[in-house]
Amino acid sequence: MKKPVKITLIVIAIIFAIALIVVGGILIFAPNKVALSTDDFKTKLEEKGYIVEDASYQLSDSDDIKEMYIATSENGEYKLEFYVFENLDYAKMFYKVNKKASEDFIDSSYSQSSISLKNYSKYSLSSSGKYKVISRVDNTVIYLNVINEYKDEVKELLKELGY
Repeated sequence: MKKPVKITLIVIAIIFAIALIVVGGILIFAPNKVALSTDDFKTKLEEKGYIVEDASYQLSDSDDIKEMYIATSENGEYKLEFYVFENLDYAKMFYKVNKKASEDFIDSSYSQSSISLKNYSKYSLSSSGKYKVISRVDNTVIYLNVINEYKDEVKELLKELGY
């Protein structure tokens, strides 16, 4: 093997090793997020002027969802849905199904992001003038589908909530 080829292979191997160490470090040292209780969700959103209602009555046919709350913005323009599931598997399935359903509505101009670390998964999509988010922490999920006008507002709210 010629010397320049050997050096190139060594450099590539070193870069690959560094990338593996960085990604591994992120996965190992990423903090766990703390899931909100329904009381925390309700209190935090009501303090911000949202109208929060217990929508669990809508779940009469569902054994996998323990609680559901809907928070309506002060101006009534959008809603956030908050779910507490019986267990982690149900929350993961809900996340997966709704992520797939959102991806089915992607048009020619869109942006999306997805992340899954430890006890947390988040998917966001901007498409067709809408901004959708499905964010799971442990056995809880926040789902929203708003017009782009409120995108920055809900992004900030989700950040404050830890979702």
